[in-house]
Amino acid sequence: FSRYCKIAGYDSLYICGNDEYGTTTETKALEEGISPKELCDKYSKIHEEIYKWFEIDFSFFGRTSHPKQTEIVQGVFLKLYNNYIQQYLHLLYPMLLASFAVWMIGFVDIFIASFFDTGSISYLSYCRRIINNVSVFSSSVCLVYYPILSHLAQEGDDSKFQETFLKGIQTVFTVTVMIAAFLLLYAKPIITVLFERGAFSANDTDNVVHLLKYFSYVLIGG
Repeated sequence: FSRYCKIAGYDSLYICGNDEYGTTTETKALEEGISPKELCDKYSKIHEEIYKWFEIDFSFFGRTSHPKQTEIVQGVFLKLYNNYIQQYLHLLYPMLLASFAVWMIGFVDIFIASFFDTGSISYLSYCRRIINNVSVFSSSVCLVYYPILSHLAQEGDDSKFQETFLKGIQTVFTVTVMIAAFLLLYAKPIITVLFERGAFSANDTDNVVHLLKYFSYVLIGG
């Protein structure tokens, strides 16, 4: 096709090369007991003879280790990083910080529970399983608002951003209050139905219920 384009007078560019960084190259090099560079040195000569026999004329035949290749690839990455990736990471920082905070809260809870009576960590674990599952509703609201807020921040529409942000906070608060109220009212039947069987006794249910009610108040306060 390249030959046809040149004959037809089209401005064509036909580029090919050896990939010294590919998995197949590395695998073959390990098989032959040589480095990827040595492997490409060996086979590039064989390829060159084959291409000449077929009269395949490349505009440029390079290698991934070529300085120009390195310069171009790094240039593309830096352009993406400077224009897009940095901006994306900047918008992502609040979510990463929130995720880290949630992880730290769980770690601290377990650490504190380890100083109490035997079974406290298990009670905390049962309670957190309930909280994590019902929290998916408020998390879903955040997932809806996050891309909208990111778009408004990128456009620099501060007034619309603040309006949408406050609306999102109100929606999350409303959903959270509804979840907390539901847990406060139905904590015991929820725990009884889900966990009270086998070695999990009625006393265990009461302990988890007390803890779940505490977390419900924390949800509202948070």
